[in-house]
Amino acid sequence: DADCMEKLARNPEVRKHLADPGFLQQIEKLRALACDPELEDCTDLMKVSSVGQKIAQAGHKDPRVMQALMALQGQGLIVE
Repeated sequence: DADCMEKLARNPEVRKHLADPGFLQQIEKLRALACDPELEDCTDLMKVSSVGQKIAQAGHKDPRVMQALMALQGQGLIVE
């Protein structure tokens, strides 16, 4: 959502990554996963867990994604 992107843009460490189309594509893909309407009120723990695992894997593969996820939670993370 727009609020998510605003939060990322307010973080100086993450803001610099927003100019990278590949980074934005990853963030949008994760946002779509997390906001899947099928997950709303979902009682299938395996399905919910699978989404969490995919998001964690993306953060593991690209430290900038982990930095963005931490920023959304109000935490700081410096990556090189």
